[in-house]
Amino acid sequence: MNPVHTWEFIRNYIREPRVVGAIAPSSRALARAIFEPYRQSSTTKKTLLEIGAGTGAITRHLGPLLGDEDELDICEIQDDFCEILERDILTLDEFRPAMARGAVRMLRQPAQQIAHHRRYDFVLCGLPFTSFEVKDVKDVFSAM
Repeated sequence: MNPVHTWEFIRNYIREPRVVGAIAPSSRALARAIFEPYRQSSTTKKTLLEIGAGTGAITRHLGPLLGDEDELDICEIQDDFCEILERDILTLDEFRPAMARGAVRMLRQPAQQIAHHRRYDFVLCGLPFTSFEVKDVKDVFSAM
């Protein structure tokens, strides 16, 4: 993990602990475990939604796995994190093919506002639900 990203994550946690919810980004081992169902899927065109991508600790490992027809929506509400994702993660070589064909979208909005008409085969969620109000947790799960 990039030390600058880790510092940015910690800085955002200190500023808004109830929104960021974790003191450090997710690990590579967690990313591998999360992606296992996606990796094992035989579907040729998969749609993915990542909610709460943060600084891209999980996202960065998804780039090499994206198939030629896969689509990825990334939902993140922290502006600082969105900038890191767009500048440092989505510009990696592994993401170039998907970015070139418009298969990756950044959704700068709360998960509760994601269009309900869009269906996803896989939803990856790194939200800190234990830091949220119960109503907000219910709203996010309803959206998912």
